[in-house]
Amino acid sequence: MVISQTTLGELYTSLSPEEIKGLDLYLHKNTVGKNNTILALHKFICQAKQAKQLDKLETEDIKSELFGGDSKSVSKLTTYNNLLTNHIKDYLLLSKIHEKNIYTETLWGEILIERRLKRNLLLKLTNFKFDLYRDSYALMKKFFHQREFFFYQYLTLTKKNYSHLIRSQIEQINSFLDYYIYYLLETGNSLITLSKQVNYNIDKQVSYFKQLANENLNTNNELVKIRALSLNLSLDYEKDSFHYLKSFFTDRINDFSDEIRNQLFPALINYGTDKKMKGQEEFDMENYHIFSIVDEKEFLFKQGFFSGARLFNYIRLELRYGNIEKAEHLLEESLKVIAPSQKDSFQYLIESRIAFAKQDYKLALRKISIINPADSIYYYPQYKIMLIKSYIMLADIDRLNAEQENFYKYINAHKNIQNDEKRRHKLFIKYAEYLTEARYEYLTGYMKKRIENALLQTSPYFTEKQWVQERWEELKSVGSGQ
Repeated sequence: MVISQTTLGELYTSLSPEEIKGLDLYLHKNTVGKNNTILALHKFICQAKQAKQLDKLETEDIKSELFGGDSKSVSKLTTYNNLLTNHIKDYLLLSKIHEKNIYTETLWGEILIERRLKRNLLLKLTNFKFDLYRDSYALMKKFFHQREFFFYQYLTLTKKNYSHLIRSQIEQINSFLDYYIYYLLETGNSLITLSKQVNYNIDKQVSYFKQLANENLNTNNELVKIRALSLNLSLDYEKDSFHYLKSFFTDRINDFSDEIRNQLFPALINYGTDKKMKGQEEFDMENYHIFSIVDEKEFLFKQGFFSGARLFNYIRLELRYGNIEKAEHLLEESLKVIAPSQKDSFQYLIESRIAFAKQDYKLALRKISIINPADSIYYYPQYKIMLIKSYIMLADIDRLNAEQENFYKYINAHKNIQNDEKRRHKLFIKYAEYLTEARYEYLTGYMKKRIENALLQTSPYFTEKQWVQERWEELKSVGSGQ
């Protein structure tokens, strides 16, 4: 068995170079012995990790290197694996304690309560700082603070301050309810999002979360209200909830913790995208505004915001509603952080779209054609769409028809593409056939009417509908001028 397939190997795979250095120091201080087998095992695995050979390092190699491969080497390796795993566990836990996060601070509070250390507990309570928007796990933090305050009141209880104890208990209950409801709303949102991805029926749970969201839309706790509004977007797709959340997010983005920003941003973008797919194309502009604010406030490339798909979407919107120079700058910045496996396909796809926006259709085709077919998997539908659009504008009907057929086969062959997405792509393929000047000349009045109806805002949305509409108007203009 290779070491990467063991629990110990999995731990080493997850460790960063800085953590490896810290663990090395920790083991030097906390392991002893003439041969120090734990440290030797650590160094042997680290050498393989540094050489990027963890996936090839066999446990047999370790037994042979450290224990000579004798009959007892199996049990010896198991023992030292377990000892080293426990050391790594202790090291990582200590690292978290040094971070002074909510869990370590809560543990310290529990120790003070358990030991009945009134002065230390009072000091902790006195130094408590709270920011509803900036603190991570703010409502959990507030609950544990109220719990500590209650126990301090209990430890200093007299007949005169009994009422203080009761009030502090009420505060503890209220803070727990806020956290409990917030967590329910958060997990409910996650459940609904996951169920939609695989069309899993959760009607019973949906009814419960609908009621829970509605009950908390007017709460005085802003975080609970935000979560209720977010859940409402997932449940009912209410515009009022969207516009309130969008305004709240864009106006106060700098006031939020990473946790809140990373929850609100995708909720708003996904809602806008869903609305657009349902024919409300004005939500493309709403999403562009959200992306622009996130970019302006310098959050676009931060963890939780950045992804190749989101950047592609933003650059697409920038080309439609903004300017080409900004789109080129976004591409330049994106290439600094995008995953190496996606870099080439992302770069040439965006460069193709930029060339297309400049009406340099030959360059657009050259750029999209650079992409290795094996790499195009990351953006395959967009890759095929750009090929089709380029062939339309270059009036290459034979290649256009070939790409239409290839795209159609791809859509039907892939079961992981949802039915609604398949429908949108198939409609694009269908209408693409009529978008060259040569084909337009021979369209009957009936066919023209069908396309006109398909382009109405009330008609179902399909892939590149806005561009198809623009191209159709160009063809009509050319046709009327002849």
